[in-house]
Amino acid sequence: MGGLKPYPVILIHGLLLTSYAWLVMGPQRSLGYLLAEAGFDVWMMNLRGASVSKMHTTIPECTDEFWDFSWHEMGMYDLPAVIDYILATTKTEKVDVIGFSLGTNLMVVMASTRPEYNGKVNVLHLIAPSIIFTKLMPKLEMVAQVITSDFVRTLVFGNIKEIGVSTMSRLTSTVLCKLPIVYQLCAAFASEVYGLQPEKHSEELLTKYLEHHPDRTSTKTLIHLAQVALSGYLHQFDMGEDNWRVYGQERPPAYNLSAITAKVRIYYSEFDESVDTEGVLKFADSLPSVIGIDVRKHFRHQDYIFPLDEHVEQYHQILRNLRDDR
Repeated sequence: MGGLKPYPVILIHGLLLTSYAWLVMGPQRSLGYLLAEAGFDVWMMNLRGASVSKMHTTIPECTDEFWDFSWHEMGMYDLPAVIDYILATTKTEKVDVIGFSLGTNLMVVMASTRPEYNGKVNVLHLIAPSIIFTKLMPKLEMVAQVITSDFVRTLVFGNIKEIGVSTMSRLTSTVLCKLPIVYQLCAAFASEVYGLQPEKHSEELLTKYLEHHPDRTSTKTLIHLAQVALSGYLHQFDMGEDNWRVYGQERPPAYNLSAITAKVRIYYSEFDESVDTEGVLKFADSLPSVIGIDVRKHFRHQDYIFPLDEHVEQYHQILRNLRDDR
């Protein structure tokens, strides 16, 4: 950075991940490393409820109250707190924020519900945003309908407040995955659930990935994602019959996207089954200050954060944008 004070950049991971996702591919293919090497001051946020982010100062993890949150609370309270801490620590006026998938939801919630934070952000970089859906892939639609069904919400999620895999379970599976007879099952799991390509990733890298993922989150986070996917608009958590009591209206209120005055860059792929291209463009049209849209033709969802060599150019484009936008 030419000897100047490093610019702070926040990285926000996606669903059932941790900040380790920004490092797992190693120094040459991980955005966290590349940003640091380029001279940026890198801060990696861990979302509320992740295995490394459960140390509430007053509410025990074992209580229902602890898990009573979705990505709305993460964007309304957690991300603003992170930004304030970084700005106070670094003595800078603004920060760049880069989010992947679920991480982009936090950014939109913050900028729309707490508009004063638009002035504390240089640029919001939204990677693979699953914000608005005009249509869903059949598999995603089926999963969303199951998650939001009365049966599942009442009988399953009513008793289970968190979802994911414990640290001990991941460590156990990692040991088992190193056995030749089990590795193929682990590779198939990584391919089906995360879209990784075992034939192109080394066995060492794949087992390292599974050592940290999938992680944990609240079931309310998952339900909120499914609600938005099915509704076709970006809204607060649907409380059902309690909407009148909580919001004073029948349907949950939409987030006011016109309030997002910070500059925005969007990165997405037409090949990404977790992102609706038409929905991304509809979302972009609702924002006042989109300064760039980067479209990739052959990226799958996880290629944005667990890239092969041919996908790393996306990170270099982000680095160029960070420099140019200052």
